[in-house]
Amino acid sequence: SVLTGCSQFTKNRAAREGATRTIARLLHDPQVSTTTASLLQRFIPTALVTLLKNNGPEALVLAFDDDSETPELVWDTSMRIELRQCISTFIDKLFNPKSQRIMQSTSFSLPADFRLKYCKTENEMIVGGVYLRLYLEDPSFPLHDYNGFLQALLFRWLEEMEQSTEQHFVTDSGRKSSELGTGPGAVELVTNSIICTCKIRPFLLEKLSSWGYTKHVVNFIVKAKAMNLIEMPLLSSFRVLLLLSSE
Repeated sequence: SVLTGCSQFTKNRAAREGATRTIARLLHDPQVSTTTASLLQRFIPTALVTLLKNNGPEALVLAFDDDSETPELVWDTSMRIELRQCISTFIDKLFNPKSQRIMQSTSFSLPADFRLKYCKTENEMIVGGVYLRLYLEDPSFPLHDYNGFLQALLFRWLEEMEQSTEQHFVTDSGRKSSELGTGPGAVELVTNSIICTCKIRPFLLEKLSSWGYTKHVVNFIVKAKAMNLIEMPLLSSFRVLLLLSSE
């Protein structure tokens, strides 16, 4: 709350950095680091959490107050306002407005499925902490973890391909295709990102082959042909297979 500059707390920079330093210590504590990172990522972008852990509180406060639109971080004034409003709502549930102290009888925990959804990024596809649309617009942007990003892309590709083929089994049950998956556009976006990443970082091709995805690609080709799917699922499978064979 101090970090974000909520109206209920001081906006003094030194105080904000001090509060952030406490959070940074938790991120480096083996016993609670995973839980702390997971909790923070429910409120702020993953890139800011990573920045705090790797570069310290001063770097985070600077980035928090600045605007950014890169493949790894989208952040601006409107998002800071949304975050402050969200935190203020939680504070109102926890604090006694008269004494300004935490109410002893209050039992509070975040809903299991809570994650702050920002209006600016609600329609962006994020995989492995990377905004795919922005990444494809600027593929030369240096990502922090290409290996982890490619693994996340492949996992998402499998999910999207499964959903794309499953929706063809839907009858007049009243379910919309969006309930089953994000559609051909998502498949194409993920496929383009996989191919782009391997072209920019050729060393990843060897890893790609060793991860055992070839059998999955072949299975999707067989499945798509059997279902007479001649558009995106089949085309995407052939594109990834061609990529695998180029290693």
